Amino acid sequence: MNGNQLRAFVALMPDDASRDALHALPVAHGARRTQVAQLHVTLAFLGAVDRDKCDLLAARLAGLAVALPPQRVERLAWWPSMPRARLIVAELAAEPALAALNDALTQTLVDIGLPVDRRPFRPHVTLARLPRDAVGQPAHGGMLRAPPALRCDMITLFESLLSHQGAQHRPIVSVPVAMLDDPAAGAANCG
Repeated sequence: MNGNQLRAFVALMPDDASRDALHALPVAHGARRTQVAQLHVTLAFLGAVDRDKCDLLAARLAGLAVALPPQRVERLAWWPSMPRARLIVAELAAEPALAALNDALTQTLVDIGLPVDRRPFRPHVTLARLPRDAVGQPAHGGMLRAPPALRCDMITLFESLLSHQGAQHRPIVSVPVAMLDDPAAGAANCG
């Protein structure tokens, strides 16, 4: 990146107990696990962004911090597909409050001239990266006996710094998110 740009993304941060539960989920032998402190739900990957646009987004982040119910892990998946898997992810159920948050963030990005991913929003947490020579399929087929419910307590604008050890995420700004216990209440608050 040049001095005027940074590699950025916006994510929901699960609370400590949720990150511990995510870290305890099974991954394939030989997979490189995501560090516990870096487990997150990506809302928007922005790529290389001018610092002034990041400042504009940082100033608007508080307006996006709506109350959210716990987010339910639906299953484990191998992305982009089983034969060509590079990632092991925990896919989240399609919760209306999370979809509404993503829609509001997308509109904010458009309003300030930042890039928007045109692919459908697929809420997930990357649990691990697979080596290039990974083969096989997990015995549990991605289904979980007791899928965790994630409580996300922060929405954060991150800078992603690449190194030989992998990406490191540095928070630029974080805003608290209220956590609800009733999923129906979360949907009502996001309209």
